[in-house]
Amino acid sequence: MGCTGLDRVVPSQLAAGWTKGCVLNDVRIGVLGAARISKNALFIPATDTDGVVVAGIAARNRSRAVEQAEEWHIDQVHESY
Repeated sequence: MGCTGLDRVVPSQLAAGWTKGCVLNDVRIGVLGAARISKNALFIPATDTDGVVVAGIAARNRSRAVEQAEEWHIDQVHESY
């Protein structure tokens, strides 16, 4: 049986010491595009936030996607959007 809305514990409740409920999973983000703004707009904030994982990237220019994946330790580079 999965979590119901009543069983879930949100981060603010965890901070307050609640322990009942389901385990929270990481939020997984996929990036569309390898623009320079991604560093400040997405990669740095995601790296600084617990529970957030940048899991994949896709871009028209695959080599730029590969560069960013290597720099930011992104596991998957997708061939297309």
